[in-house]
Amino acid sequence: MTTIHGMGDPSGVSDPVQPPYVVLGATGILAPLSSLLPADRKRLGIARGSSPIRGAWDEVVLFDGHDGGAVASFVARLEPGYAVVAYAPTVTPATWEALCRKAARRVLVLTSAYAAPGVAIDEWLTAGEVTTCILGWTGPAGAPRWHTPEEISQVAWSALLAEPGSHLTLGRVRPWTQRP
Repeated sequence: MTTIHGMGDPSGVSDPVQPPYVVLGATGILAPLSSLLPADRKRLGIARGSSPIRGAWDEVVLFDGHDGGAVASFVARLEPGYAVVAYAPTVTPATWEALCRKAARRVLVLTSAYAAPGVAIDEWLTAGEVTTCILGWTGPAGAPRWHTPEEISQVAWSALLAEPGSHLTLGRVRPWTQRP
């Protein structure tokens, strides 16, 4: 693993370094988010490395977000106060909680399966003040479609700007029978 974020000026003169944006799902569904994030903070993409690296990240770190040891090692190297955004399939509830321990902002992008009747998301909220974004679908009733990575990244950016603990939905999640 490489350096997580800048160590400041080696001359000893203190230069405050903003905590980074940490994005899991960075080279797939959330790749377009890299161009929406402000450049005044490091944009750190996390990927498993099983697909081509996409996105305009300042740095990409490769590890599996389901691996508790890899996540713990990564988090140990981060300074407190970072913003973390994760696409739920890239993490487990336990690794998500570990990623959130030192985070100042927490955004979790959930698939439409979490909007199914009777499904609870409580296990994902134990880290506190998690802003969630549930991905629904769009298009006419006879031809619904899933959202594009660009649309999903835009709502993830909106979630970062929303009040902590907010719950956003992209598209529609009802009627459930119209799900693509």
